[in-house]
Amino acid sequence: MKEDQIRYVLAKNIRKLRREAHLTQDKFARKIGVSKSTISKYEKGENFFPLEKLPIIVKALDCKVDDLFEPIFKELIEEDQEYNELCKKAKNIRKYNEEWDSLKITIESLMLRVSQKTGFFDKEKRIQRGDG
Repeated sequence: MKEDQIRYVLAKNIRKLRREAHLTQDKFARKIGVSKSTISKYEKGENFFPLEKLPIIVKALDCKVDDLFEPIFKELIEEDQEYNELCKKAKNIRKYNEEWDSLKITIESLMLRVSQKTGFFDKEKRIQRGDG
């Protein structure tokens, strides 16, 4: 979610929760220790409130932090789930690469042993024999 989208959602939620709490902008401003114009700016998305005001705002609106940031948290959680899925896929790819590397080492080791015993994989010996 982009900053302007976060601003919009937060502004909309502040206004909605303030109205649900039956607070005017003026009364809400006094409860959290800011001016009415600051509340207006919060509700228009022109300003973010300082983080230290969060507990005061939540208390004044009689809500939970989740209510204030809904659906921002939901989207972040979904993005986090997508990230976790990508991490799982990357981990699986690394696991398969490690298994493939291990298999290649095993094959190379077998080829070396066969070559040492028979000379079959030794290119020079194959060429000398007319096989290669």
